[in-house]
Amino acid sequence: REYSRQRGGALYGKDSFRYLKTKDAYRCPAGAILPRKHEIEVRGRLRIAYHNSSACESCAIRSKCTANVKGRIVYRYRDEEVAAMVRKRMEANPEVYKRRGPTVEKCFGTIKWAMGCENLLMKGLEKCRGEWSLMCACYNMKRAISILGVEKLLEELSSSVLSRIASRCSPSGSKKAGNRPRTSARSVSTKWNLTFENLVNPKLTVYF
Repeated sequence: REYSRQRGGALYGKDSFRYLKTKDAYRCPAGAILPRKHEIEVRGRLRIAYHNSSACESCAIRSKCTANVKGRIVYRYRDEEVAAMVRKRMEANPEVYKRRGPTVEKCFGTIKWAMGCENLLMKGLEKCRGEWSLMCACYNMKRAISILGVEKLLEELSSSVLSRIASRCSPSGSKKAGNRPRTSARSVSTKWNLTFENLVNPKLTVYF
């Protein structure tokens, strides 16, 4: 038998009550039926209450079940069946669940504790999405530095930036986009002095 947290864990817990899906009710340890009574929304989730006050009044094991003067109340969320199914799947495949630690939890732990992004500062869904995108971009940059190293990452970024700038540059005399010859990355780097040494230089900041 499972116990609840009431009275130091000396009362029957929710697991001692059997849910009857066909009747949408619970059967208590004494055999009484707890029908569905009311529902309320809690933090965006629908919570349903099941109780039978008349059955609890004459119950012989009431002292082992509840300390509530109105009788035992069992709560069930609308999506609890899905949560139970997921929980069973996790228990059946513990090795799959263990992969969550090194793959997913590490990312959130680094963002929250190592980068100090514990809470979102913006308000509104769109602004929060933008803030979260910046956090993810910073994490990806931090991860890329750990894997490639600073010099290799800057080298890759510099070549990518120069190629992108070269694709957009054209002689000033050309007016038609279709006739504009492409400018090489070498000519752009020579004109703007965007060499690898300058990009590595911490005193030089280039914004694109």
